[in-house]
Amino acid sequence: MKRSREVFSPVSMFRDLKAAGFLGKQLFIRDTKAMFRQSILGLLWAFIPPFFNSRSLDISEFDRCS
Repeated sequence: MKRSREVFSPVSMFRDLKAAGFLGKQLFIRDTKAMFRQSILGLLWAFIPPFFNSRSLDISEFDRCS
């Protein structure tokens, strides 16, 4: 059996993902809900730490410039 190089190419992976878009979307939603189900803040917890990290970096840059 001859193996095709296209099977492992990024182009074919994106083509397959586009063809199975609905399934991919459903799996993404399910995994995201499961990840944050036990958290009090829920999905907001995904955005709060990066926001505060970026704010602290902005403040440190401001202090360094002064």
